[in-house]
Amino acid sequence: MAFKPSIKKVAVDITQLRIYIRGVKKWGKTDLCIRVGKSVAPNPGEFLYLGTGVESGDSLQNNLFSSHIQEWNDLKELMDWLTSEDEDAKKVKMICLDTVDELIPIVEKEVCESWERKSRKPCSSINEAYGGFGRGQAEACSLIKKLFFDIHRMGIGIMVIGHTKLKTVIDKGNEGTEGYQILTSNLQGNYESVFSDIFDCVLTGVIDRDIQDGVATQDARKLYFRGNTRVDAGCRFIEDSIPEYMIYDGRKSVSEFIGIIEKGMR
Repeated sequence: MAFKPSIKKVAVDITQLRIYIRGVKKWGKTDLCIRVGKSVAPNPGEFLYLGTGVESGDSLQNNLFSSHIQEWNDLKELMDWLTSEDEDAKKVKMICLDTVDELIPIVEKEVCESWERKSRKPCSSINEAYGGFGRGQAEACSLIKKLFFDIHRMGIGIMVIGHTKLKTVIDKGNEGTEGYQILTSNLQGNYESVFSDIFDCVLTGVIDRDIQDGVATQDARKLYFRGNTRVDAGCRFIEDSIPEYMIYDGRKSVSEFIGIIEKGMR
């Protein structure tokens, strides 16, 4: 009999997690991910940073093991390398992909080209792919899910970076009301669901400013682990195991961040 359930043992190891960090521009998302990656996978070659599209957050980073994803074929080559017998590939424990905003167009382009090969008809946008009616975007979502599932199945941790925007939310059953605004991902809903569904931690960075007479007197960078009525966030940890948010202050806060995540895992 092939099917046999087993008892899962969870190691308190961040490199076994999938972490999605989105925030306002220049919040420090790339800095946080690189600092965390280098801390939990400190040996040369264990932490891999992947710039994507026009993003190049590694431009001012020294001694960073990195590469760049410009098109879908680069991702295919990455997966081939990770599953190869290359000794350097076997060292990788954690990957950071910066950003998902740049990943989406790469995947959509691949879906359009794939549909052109199958249908032998031109496909100028994702809305035309696979006959339209959202089928092209559904195919893109499937490719993204498979990509991150396959990486995670190799025992490699994943951090991805995204951006935020204010969106108006109307809860089901309250149609006809004005709804309320919440800070969440800037991605289209179906793409955002891919990450919020399969990632273990969905974290949101905000900048809180004290305003007096129209002038910002001070500010604090906050990283939310739990959502509230104005910030969308959440983790797969039991209630009260982690705080709602932490103040992020660069290098000094990295060990605190790691401690919070590890406490949640325990």
